[in-house]
Amino acid sequence: MEVAVRDGVGIDRDTGTAREAIKFTFDVAEPHLKFTGKLILENGTETDLALVFILLKEFERGFELGGMKSRGLGLVKLSSYSVRRVEAAGLRQFYLSGTMPIVERGPFETELRAAFTSFCQGKKD
Repeated sequence: MEVAVRDGVGIDRDTGTAREAIKFTFDVAEPHLKFTGKLILENGTETDLALVFILLKEFERGFELGGMKSRGLGLVKLSSYSVRRVEAAGLRQFYLSGTMPIVERGPFETELRAAFTSFCQGKKD
């Protein structure tokens, strides 16, 4: 991971000046650092799929993570992702062999968007 160490100083809130002997360091992830991750949803309902769609869209917009956000640190954005559906037979194979086949059932993101649309129109599971 690409991490940089930055210096900071403590500020006296009364005078607005640097306080004596209050120097500190903090670690920051360099810009454009890439992280990977997985989101696994088991036995998800239509409402769950709608919420996953909302989550993905919010992550694409970006969100703040960690401290010192007022200094411009911590903006995280989802730059690319793929969504897949794994059928029950695939889970059985995973538990028996340790490998999980991915079964694509059309563009799964379309299913997520449809679940979101249905959720917004007030349809329940």
